[in-house]
Amino acid sequence: MLSGYNDTEKLIHCTVTNRYNEQSSRFVELNNFRLWEFLMTNKHQTRITDLHLCLWLSQEEYATHESVYSRSGETEQVNRVIVDLFDEEYGFSNPVVPYVRSSETDKVIQILTSHIPQQIIDSDNCTIIVHEGYSITQRQHVDKGDFMKGLEKEASDLS
Repeated sequence: MLSGYNDTEKLIHCTVTNRYNEQSSRFVELNNFRLWEFLMTNKHQTRITDLHLCLWLSQEEYATHESVYSRSGETEQVNRVIVDLFDEEYGFSNPVVPYVRSSETDKVIQILTSHIPQQIIDSDNCTIIVHEGYSITQRQHVDKGDFMKGLEKEASDLS
């Protein structure tokens, strides 16, 4: 296990449709989903649909209990990408941690690093770690109300 990160993480697997009607698949940490959904919907004018609760497991955790996990739902290779930027001015790290399909990992890293100045990428202040793992997705579609109890406040309620 990487320091500060668990071998398992609850995620929401969903479909994102942008303003050009292009669709992509996303894995978002359950604890951050509502905020992420609000930003994607209101700032980027996307639609979030086809929500499924899933469990991300490190490759090591999956291997330890493969006989159980292999029967638990739809399994696919999903990596946790940790882009950790150390801010010398303030003296702390600022990690960005997306979960992405194994086949999309290089593309996501390229997109993320395109927003970071090259001198930071080349320094000791930027660390990129790919933690291989698996996502086990429930076979059935999940209604947001089933797993978001108590988090249904509308944007107007937040002001």
